[in-house]
Amino acid sequence: MKKIENAKAIVVKIGTNVLMGKKGADLRLIGTIASEISSLQRKGHRFTIVTSGAVGMGLERLGKKKAGSLNMQQASAAIGQSRLMGAYDKAFEKHRQPIAQLLLGRYTFEDKALAKNLNATVKELLKLKVIPIINENDAVSTEELSTVKGFSDNDALAALVANNFRADLLVIFTNVDGLYAEDPVKNPCARKITEVRGVGKVMKYACGKSSFGRGGFESKLCAIGSVNRKGIPAVVCRPRKNIIKDILKGKEIGTRFV
Repeated sequence: MKKIENAKAIVVKIGTNVLMGKKGADLRLIGTIASEISSLQRKGHRFTIVTSGAVGMGLERLGKKKAGSLNMQQASAAIGQSRLMGAYDKAFEKHRQPIAQLLLGRYTFEDKALAKNLNATVKELLKLKVIPIINENDAVSTEELSTVKGFSDNDALAALVANNFRADLLVIFTNVDGLYAEDPVKNPCARKITEVRGVGKVMKYACGKSSFGRGGFESKLCAIGSVNRKGIPAVVCRPRKNIIKDILKGKEIGTRFV
């Protein structure tokens, strides 16, 4: 198992509920994340971002709270994707950090020719010190939207990215500060589990799905289990200023899966 403190190649997954607050897209938070990642990138770390939020931003643009049908979700994703990338581009541009957009699906990794082309593209982007920002191609694919194959809220996609691009660390940002023995919303005194050795032991603590996202802790634990088996540690936490720097310093942040 790789050590978190020595991580150079880092995959950061940003969930829908992190980006979409009660008043809409949290542009300030995107700016905070962009600032820290740009700073660490200049110090030699290599980042790949897996982001959700296209559907949420699309619904925000349409003035709707829920999509309803699958077709509406896909239309919302098509509307929101450009807005999502525009927010990231504006935030990273302040730090002169170039980014690139990649819209993928599970099929991209399963098809040998596509996977080879994808790996070559990502390798070149990282060589150019460009940060790939990856989302599931919701406008044409239904894997994440329908969750038939467990592609919930891009958790499985983040795991595929971390495994295929040989990451040293997977950081999953969510609106809960780690894994709790009970639902912290229902029980404010719930115990937070700070370190996990073996995902199967804590699967019973997985809570239900979130309001905006299609994930929940069960999908996160499944994703983390797949990267742990490849020797990649993971951290689940709520984002804040300098959060990744503190993780790399070995501070007790969220829940560590080692």
